[in-house]
Amino acid sequence: MAYLGIEDLTGSMEAIVFPKVLSKLNIMTDVDRTLFISGRISFREDEDPKLIVEDARPLDDIGSVTQQAEVYDSIKKEQKAELRNDSSKTAKRLGLYLKVSSKRDKVWINAQKYLAVFDGDTPVYVYFTEDKKLTLAPRNMWVSVCDVLIRVLKEELGEENVAYLK
Repeated sequence: MAYLGIEDLTGSMEAIVFPKVLSKLNIMTDVDRTLFISGRISFREDEDPKLIVEDARPLDDIGSVTQQAEVYDSIKKEQKAELRNDSSKTAKRLGLYLKVSSKRDKVWINAQKYLAVFDGDTPVYVYFTEDKKLTLAPRNMWVSVCDVLIRVLKEELGEENVAYLK
């Protein structure tokens, strides 16, 4: 078992990596190593919250072809039902819309790094021109939209390939 001290620009906390997960992850624990860590929060009344690590990888590796986040080809059934139940036929799906040529496109792979950093609750829709498909990104790719994110995505993908409907 490993105990890690993790921090970002907003604060710090303790992370716990159990042996089973630790053997799978092979994460580096160097000081100042930038990692993308996912897991669940353990919160008890008498203790500070802790992150139970389920996955971790160097932030530099996110977006590589072998480790890129998968984009769902279809929206989950319950999400489809919610969209169908919307009373307005002309209702728009609010969220961040990105247009890229394919899932293997280098600019899309780079853009995913920004999506990982700006984690949040705004859905991300990606239109792949090669497939002519609009897809909803998985929940772990949803973002917290801000001017900085919009600016860097427009720089990476092009002004005409980024839209935010709020």
